[in-house]
Amino acid sequence: MTPHDPFISKIVQTLEKQARHHPEKDQVLNHVMHAIQQRPAAKRHVWAMGGFALAAAITGISLVPNLLSHQPNVEPQAMSTAKLSPQMIEDLEMLSLLGTETKKYGS
Repeated sequence: MTPHDPFISKIVQTLEKQARHHPEKDQVLNHVMHAIQQRPAAKRHVWAMGGFALAAAITGISLVPNLLSHQPNVEPQAMSTAKLSPQMIEDLEMLSLLGTETKKYGS
């Protein structure tokens, strides 16, 4: 359901109207504010975040020496290209002409 749904809008308007005219509105608001006040962080969340921090530290300690001592070995590479025979060049030319709209194919 979307927020602009007329059914939901009608329900929300009805509830807001009843909330404005509630006889014990102040007590309800105080109860709600007391219920949603900030609670202390759960200890398991602190341990979980501490575990992630410890794992990141161990990973960093193990990777940094390897990254600093790594010297790239650049070997000269020779590039060789295959030579095309005259027959292969003619075949490639014929293949390139197959997709054209021209009817004249000279050799």
